[in-house]
Amino acid sequence: MERSNFRFTLHEFAGSVADLGVMVPLVILLVVKNGMNPTAVLVLVGLLYIISGLVFRIPVPVQPLKAVSIIAIATGLSPSVIAAAGILMGGILLMLSFTGMSNLLSRVFTRPIVRGIQLGVGVLLVTNGIKMILDPQFLRGGEAAVLHIAGADIPVGLLFGIAGGAFLVIFSASRRIPAALVLLVFGLVSGFFFGSFNALQNLAFAPTPITISFPAAHDFTAAFFLLVLPQIPLTFGNSIVATADTAQSYFGPCAVRVTPGRLSLSLGITNIIAGVIGAAPLCHGAGGMTAHCRFGARTGAMGVIIGSFFVVIGVFFGKSAPNLFALIPSSILGIMLVFIGIEHGMLIQDVVDSRQELFVTLAIGTIAGATGNIFAATLAGFILLLLSRLNCVRGVPDGSFTY
Repeated sequence: MERSNFRFTLHEFAGSVADLGVMVPLVILLVVKNGMNPTAVLVLVGLLYIISGLVFRIPVPVQPLKAVSIIAIATGLSPSVIAAAGILMGGILLMLSFTGMSNLLSRVFTRPIVRGIQLGVGVLLVTNGIKMILDPQFLRGGEAAVLHIAGADIPVGLLFGIAGGAFLVIFSASRRIPAALVLLVFGLVSGFFFGSFNALQNLAFAPTPITISFPAAHDFTAAFFLLVLPQIPLTFGNSIVATADTAQSYFGPCAVRVTPGRLSLSLGITNIIAGVIGAAPLCHGAGGMTAHCRFGARTGAMGVIIGSFFVVIGVFFGKSAPNLFALIPSSILGIMLVFIGIEHGMLIQDVVDSRQELFVTLAIGTIAGATGNIFAATLAGFILLLLSRLNCVRGVPDGSFTY
């Protein structure tokens, strides 16, 4: 997969939309539930995508910080607290980049730890995808769509998810027709059939004004303890170390620009800007890279394509962004997540020959899947790896555990 030529093709376009299953739900919820500025959020996402494509020259994803977003959504935190979290995260990441600590700390995340994080992310993508497929609401904000068959209630989304999966399987081997593009068209058509065109009636050709402000001191205190502490290990483990590793796995020498230090610099600058203009804190992500690559993206042109899309939506339809994203049924985004999660989990293939590394990798993936907490899973992985090495010192060279 070592292609580095910068080009715009149908496959690059198809690959560019492959990570919407992660991006869209978080963006909508941050805007609707937390009152974040949709134009600021979308424009910053788009600009980071474009810059990442131009700088790194390969498909580098952009996503909202997951722990920050999920906690903020669940607790209803104000935009100012979320903005403070972005500034704090940006400052920490810039420090790691400028001091060279990003490259130093990346050595702590050894292969089984990184593979475990990748497996855990894959498991979470699959489980979240299944939840979206089984959601009774076929369209976000719409009415429940359920079929009553033989005394059982079957969500319509499940049937369309199965059909979407069939399209992915059929077209995955096609070099002329990208599978993701087929799935997107299928989703839009099925969404219109169930009434998503109603959202078009509420479109407003207007952005939301972007203002520059600075959070108060108490916002920084709340942000640090509620949002930043849970996010730091996840960002460094998955958004930086695992993303750099995934880039090397897929693109080899063509990924020479994607280093922990440069990723830290990219996210540090971006998140400080996010905090000042009231946008969502952002990250890269190993799972997102698998998503873009799995569905056809091979160059930085992908970032320019999807980034331009987000900028246009933010600038011209900022107030109506949630309505536009509602055109795509949840089950279609969900089946994307399932396929991406499976593909991402397959990155562990290079540890299957090592009993010790495979054990640690599977443990992290299992704990992440069971708890939904990548941080706790990664911490457990470090402890298991330490115990296995202590066993080696005690004379158990194969790394197996003795009790």
